[in-house]
Amino acid sequence: MGNRAPAFQFYPSDYLGRKLIRMSDASQGIYWRLICFMWKDSEDQCSIEKDDKTISKVLSISIQKWEKALGEIQWNDDPILLEENGRYVSKRLRKEKEKQLLRSEKASNSAGKRWHKDAPPKHSERNANASAKQCTSSSVSFSSSGKDINKALEYKDRFSEEYKIFIKDVALLIGFINTIPGKNFAENDNRATTMIKQRIGGGATFEDLLQVIIKKSYDPDFHRNRKWMSPYTLFEEKQFEKYMSESFTDFGADENTTEICPIMMNLNGNTNTPKQSTEKIDIVEIGHADSIPDFLKRDKK
Repeated sequence: MGNRAPAFQFYPSDYLGRKLIRMSDASQGIYWRLICFMWKDSEDQCSIEKDDKTISKVLSISIQKWEKALGEIQWNDDPILLEENGRYVSKRLRKEKEKQLLRSEKASNSAGKRWHKDAPPKHSERNANASAKQCTSSSVSFSSSGKDINKALEYKDRFSEEYKIFIKDVALLIGFINTIPGKNFAENDNRATTMIKQRIGGGATFEDLLQVIIKKSYDPDFHRNRKWMSPYTLFEEKQFEKYMSESFTDFGADENTTEICPIMMNLNGNTNTPKQSTEKIDIVEIGHADSIPDFLKRDKK
């Protein structure tokens, strides 16, 4: 379950397409509940067993309601769902799953070289010596597999091999944020590590977290508020779920991009980006509220 993406892209055309508009409101609701169940609970994230009793049970509706909705979903000779090997299959979810896997693979393997070979360099050395290409290319290759991650989160032994690999990948992720000018987070920061553990434990992957970093670097709101480009904002539960549901195209970026936005890499910004201080960021331990962005504080009131 560790490598399951928690969200998929939703477009207005998905809801307003011809095949859905022809359905009743009740059947549309049942259809989308079915799609959500496929993504969240099925092994392949795009299908469900072709059994009326099972489906009606997981959707918490009567068999009669399901059969009525099914008639509208499959609509004579123009069905929405495929029927393969005794299962209903969503072409839309299958395509989305393949796209997410391809994007994660590109993000983790681009540039063909690890961001660093052994122990990460000191923050001052990294920021002083990194070239523009190193700073903008997501050449981060994570070592943790889904099995390793599950073991790392289960083990209380902080000296287990799986936990060491997990922590090394956490350092890679935080180190990638630190390639942005003005960022200098500790790669073993307790609060950031805890948030990353929670997101991974909730079903996200390291590649998902990496994609959120890159994606939000293109967000104009983040250009104006560079302090939000931090693990405390990017990996906060509610914000992370929102960021995962957003598309690169929402910010004018290519969906296959693996580089930090050049505007974010420009410390002095451009005509639309205010100048930022190069002063080191204070590392705040768990429980301190000073590092929480203002908009998150407002949400907690």
